[in-house]
Amino acid sequence: MQNLKRLLSNDLEDRQELVLLGTLVLLPNLIVLFFLVWPGFLQADQVYSSIRLKIGEPDQWHSIVYTVLTFPFFDNAQGLGAYGLVYDVLFSLSCAWSLVRLRSLGILASQRACLVLTAVFALSPSFLFYTNVLYSTESAFMIALLPLTVFIIEIVHSKGAWLRSPGNWIRLAVFLFIALELRKNAVLLVFFILLILLLCYRARWRQILAATAVLALAFALTQGVARLAQVAPSPAQELVSIPAQQIARVYVDGGTIPDDIKARLDEIHPEEYWRENYLPSLADNEKRGIEPDAQFLADWIALGIQNPGSYANAYLDVTRSFWLWGDQPSHNEYMNAVDFTLSYVWTPEYVEQEFGGKAQLSEGFYETMGRRSTLRDAAVLGWDYLMTARPVPVITDVLKGVFFNIALPFYLCLAVLVVSIAKRRWSLLIIATPLWSTLLSFFVAAPVACYRYSAMLYLILPALVLLMAKTMREKKPQQSSKERETDALSP
Repeated sequence: MQNLKRLLSNDLEDRQELVLLGTLVLLPNLIVLFFLVWPGFLQADQVYSSIRLKIGEPDQWHSIVYTVLTFPFFDNAQGLGAYGLVYDVLFSLSCAWSLVRLRSLGILASQRACLVLTAVFALSPSFLFYTNVLYSTESAFMIALLPLTVFIIEIVHSKGAWLRSPGNWIRLAVFLFIALELRKNAVLLVFFILLILLLCYRARWRQILAATAVLALAFALTQGVARLAQVAPSPAQELVSIPAQQIARVYVDGGTIPDDIKARLDEIHPEEYWRENYLPSLADNEKRGIEPDAQFLADWIALGIQNPGSYANAYLDVTRSFWLWGDQPSHNEYMNAVDFTLSYVWTPEYVEQEFGGKAQLSEGFYETMGRRSTLRDAAVLGWDYLMTARPVPVITDVLKGVFFNIALPFYLCLAVLVVSIAKRRWSLLIIATPLWSTLLSFFVAAPVACYRYSAMLYLILPALVLLMAKTMREKKPQQSSKERETDALSP
């Protein structure tokens, strides 16, 4: 009975702390939402998917589940603002729940540390002035990624015992499904998490396979429903962004192209198109219309063997912002390619051009897409002035280098690797799987190095910094080789 009372008391304290921390994170976001950016912007690609759903031609270019769930919000300014409110609440709950769990695990060793991390989540410009502005699957993915990372921390901390509970491995499966549904590049994240857990915690293989089965069933059900609803599948061209960019670079450089390969490439795009539409940091133009069949892949490999320099330069250019500190691609318009200004292209004339007379959209939709407030315009002008026209020493450097730096996740990933090797704590690499597997997907298939891609990872960075600091401070006693092998996965 005494243990039960203690358990109930702890649960009550956790709930109270959850409400307090969630409120502290939520309040600054609400201030930004209501008084600065209202009603926010819908990311351009998501606008396209929403319109296709409205005209009865849905596709899976972006998550169809996300599109269906969020579509009712996007027909007028009040609805779009309401979406921003729902998002802020979910964001705050994700942060607060994760903080409570990190406190319970001893990673946040004091109340002061917990409040400092709460302030980071609540006041960081990365979240206040990005996630409140641009509504997209990337923002939703970020919310799901933090609890998923905390799940992995709990698994490592308990040496796999966390997986004993059906509720826990079902939650793991659900959040993996959410990640996979929201972002195609989460395929690598899901694959590596399940593979690493299976290899490192073989005693829990039944639970891990059960979680895999739940994930597979959920994915199969959504795909089955999508097929029954005649939802157009996601185009495979997303997989060939980098190959398409490399081929275009060969044309630009005047490289060697055998006649038979050139004839097949001409069927995809004319030579002038390959050459004139090439942008070093953007592969969207070249990848259009490509079906990555065996012949295309064979031609890509053969062309690369004859033009290795062009291929290497094209790859380095299109991925540069992911690894070059502070780089801002030339196509960026605002806030390191936050690209919310593209919402303004959704005018009646543009919609008519794209969809013909099929898209009978309301006045409220166009009002929402073109809505601009004096405060928001002032914020945009202030940002442009601070970041480009008249940079302020230290302040501008911190904004560019920390809060809106596309390459920051990459360098943190390198730091995790160095600390893991130096301290022989491979558990840190396991915990960082969401970070490095998502980064790997960028280097394999990202069509452009946008801040909104890196921003998906920003919410998990503070937790990884804490874990690295904790690992670096620890001094482990001398152990036998057998003990070290047993302890290899212990945080």
